[in-house]
Amino acid sequence: MKLSVKIASIFVAMTVITIILHLMLSNVMVDYLYQGEVTRITGITSDIMSRLQGEKDKLISRAKDYKELIPHIIRIDEEHDVDFMQELSIYKWFENDGIQSKIILSPEFRVYKTYYDKEGKAIEKTEVDTLIKEAKRLIHNTDQSFEGVISTNNHPYIVAIYPLIDGGEKEHKGYFMAVETIDQEMIENIGDNLKRRVDLTNRLDSSRAHNLEESYIGLPIQLVYDKSIIESYTPVGTANAEEKFYIRLIEPLVAKQSMKRNIEALTGISMIGCIITSCILGIWVEKLVVKRIVKINKQINTIHSSQDLSKRIEKDEVNDEIGLLQEDINRMFASLEQANEQILLNEKKYSSVLSTMTNGFACYRVKKDELGQYKDAICEECNDALGDLLGVSKEKLINHTIHELSHLAGIDDRHIQEILGQVWRTDRTYTLSQVALKGDKWVSITLYSIQQGYFAIIMNDITILKHYSEEMKYLAKYDSLTNLKNRHSLYEHLDYLKKMNVSFVIYFIDLDNFKTLNDTVGHIEGDKVLCATAKELMELANDDITVGRLGGDEFIVIREGEFAPNEIAQFGQDLLNRVNKKFEYASYNFAIKASIGISIYPYQTTDINTLLKYGDIAMYKSKKKGGNSIQVFTDQMSEELEVEASLKDVIARGEIVPYYQPIFDIHKNKIVGAEVLSRWIRNGEVLLPEVFIPVAKRIGCIVEIDYLMLDKACEFGQKWHMNGYTDFEIYVNMSYRSLKRPNCVEVIKGILNKYHINPEFIRLEITEDEVLDYPEYIVKVLNEIKALGIKISLDDFGIGYSSFNHIKVLPLDILKIDQILVSRIEKDERNVAIIGTLIGLAHILGLEVICEGVEVSQHIDILKEIKCDKIQGYYISQPVEEMLFYKCFEYYSIN
Repeated sequence: MKLSVKIASIFVAMTVITIILHLMLSNVMVDYLYQGEVTRITGITSDIMSRLQGEKDKLISRAKDYKELIPHIIRIDEEHDVDFMQELSIYKWFENDGIQSKIILSPEFRVYKTYYDKEGKAIEKTEVDTLIKEAKRLIHNTDQSFEGVISTNNHPYIVAIYPLIDGGEKEHKGYFMAVETIDQEMIENIGDNLKRRVDLTNRLDSSRAHNLEESYIGLPIQLVYDKSIIESYTPVGTANAEEKFYIRLIEPLVAKQSMKRNIEALTGISMIGCIITSCILGIWVEKLVVKRIVKINKQINTIHSSQDLSKRIEKDEVNDEIGLLQEDINRMFASLEQANEQILLNEKKYSSVLSTMTNGFACYRVKKDELGQYKDAICEECNDALGDLLGVSKEKLINHTIHELSHLAGIDDRHIQEILGQVWRTDRTYTLSQVALKGDKWVSITLYSIQQGYFAIIMNDITILKHYSEEMKYLAKYDSLTNLKNRHSLYEHLDYLKKMNVSFVIYFIDLDNFKTLNDTVGHIEGDKVLCATAKELMELANDDITVGRLGGDEFIVIREGEFAPNEIAQFGQDLLNRVNKKFEYASYNFAIKASIGISIYPYQTTDINTLLKYGDIAMYKSKKKGGNSIQVFTDQMSEELEVEASLKDVIARGEIVPYYQPIFDIHKNKIVGAEVLSRWIRNGEVLLPEVFIPVAKRIGCIVEIDYLMLDKACEFGQKWHMNGYTDFEIYVNMSYRSLKRPNCVEVIKGILNKYHINPEFIRLEITEDEVLDYPEYIVKVLNEIKALGIKISLDDFGIGYSSFNHIKVLPLDILKIDQILVSRIEKDERNVAIIGTLIGLAHILGLEVICEGVEVSQHIDILKEIKCDKIQGYYISQPVEEMLFYKCFEYYSIN
């Protein structure tokens, strides 16, 4: 549709809408005028009903006068037997009072006497009976009176009825009833006074009547109207009669008719004006807008046909929106010209990028079958990298199908069909993550839909990643050092045996003193020992025997089947024989030994974790027996599991308590400090540290115990310092697990600040075996602790891993010699020489020396001679509760 036709259609539509609006507005105004007529006729009706109310009030006023007078007259008549009304000429009053009918009734509502106005017409007896009957029904119960209008089938009547009560005797004499007929004459007289057409009627066409919801007079008004007149009907009288009577007012619709004619004339003039205006506007728009737009359109088509983007449309001299549009179009052509130049430049760059891409790239145009599905695709562009990846030239790929590509590259044809199906079904990116090519190459192929019927393929070489992936899968199941099954793989194998309901035996192997060997010869040589052990164990592996490494120097051998106890033990001994080898390093020979713990499935338990724990406990028992032995888990060993289970919330239950053992200065001959030792009060029994501390270290709750003992130690030290013993020393143990915590120093500092204790009198005790795994880190932590003012003590020196190399590295202040060396020095001069040498070397290094395990007086004499500083042992006191410690201190202070 042409623009001119569209504009003309718009103006026609606007004209039609305007005409419709005019007509709607005229109807609204006519309706509004009708509402004014309704208001006017309601007011006139109100005046009429007010006049009628005046007639009613006049009758009621006179009737009230008679109701006061007549009771006295009746009483006088009865007393004197005279017609007192005749004597007083009251009958003449009745004839001229304007009340049509006056009736005196007995108390039972029977007619006693009736009087009429001389100008009024008599009311039929049947009418009177009807009025009396209705008045009796409507009369008020309180004052026995009624004032209102009552209708019969013939007329409505104004009725006032009052009781006749003798004021003196208070005797009820009957009723006085005044009646006035509301007839046509009365209504016409009211209309004549108001100069309105008013009459009384009982005819109303209810189908034409409209109820007036709001009335000024409080009575329902019904309106009947046509084009020229409007009638109002106001009901009068009660509704008990068969006929209903209305006062009808008839008024002409003068204002409405006059205004309607004026509105119709004005509407006609407005419609003609709108049509003329629309025509003028259409001609003006055609000249000033449409012709100019058509001219612009022709010039654009000319430029489009010539494909010359350097041309511009001719601009007219009118400075309006169309002039701005011409400028915008010329700017658009300038932008298109620049964009075209940029596209040509980008095409050159695109070709350059494709040639330098390391990823293979190709653009394909799809070929469809009869059903519209994609059956093949032809390569329209590709880069050299794709040819290099596939081992063919670029020329052999362009204009060849994707199926030919698959044969050249050795790609499974199913992958090609998958790619084509994906292009046909969806426009989303699609990736084949691992596709094998010829020459043991692996690629990932990513598909990008370019537009309908075209897609691009990017091929990435993932050969190295594929090899890494395979290696990672191997490392996920096998130990990288020994090539044995790792912990995860062992657990999977054990779960599999459990599901298959296969019986088996676990041999939990741990190398003895491996930490010492590792620390002596270095980790590289230590790894060689682990590899050699793994090799020996793997020689036993077969379909029924599985070998793995849990980590560190722990190995697992799983032997499937059911075996007699002697067979289980013999196989364990065979394992020991294989592990027991000589290891040479720098002309030194080292003997490799191991401890083995044995647990049996399903005889001992069906839970894999518990079974491994049983093996671990049995292995630990083997080590405690001296190592290089085997130990089968027994029920007696389950006590350690019970200890483990109970330890989990033992601190929360408050069962770990501190005991205190004195530190005695043998030169000052007095107690100078105390070591704080943990005891477990379980069911009233005191458990020693060797029962629960190893378990606590293994499950990790040793940290909470260490920090609790440090807290109790600082609280204990605070009491002594506050009592004046400001040089009293407190010794407290700290495990490797606690020292390894990242916030260890902060926790220690927080406890010191809590009790405001001088840190110079706190001695933190560590053991040599606790720091061998990670000496560099532990040395760093100990230096930070020393910076707080705390002194460091090395406990249990002289057994196990003892080496002065550690003393030289660790930031120590105190050396505690183990009780094993001290216990029999009075009978072993060699031990005396060893301890004396250790004390001398310690003093050279600036260390204070404390000997543990002093049990007899001879120990003190010997230790004094070899310059020992302090002692600790049962000779002074065993670890005791706080109150007993005070008594012990008092005893040595006195003696």
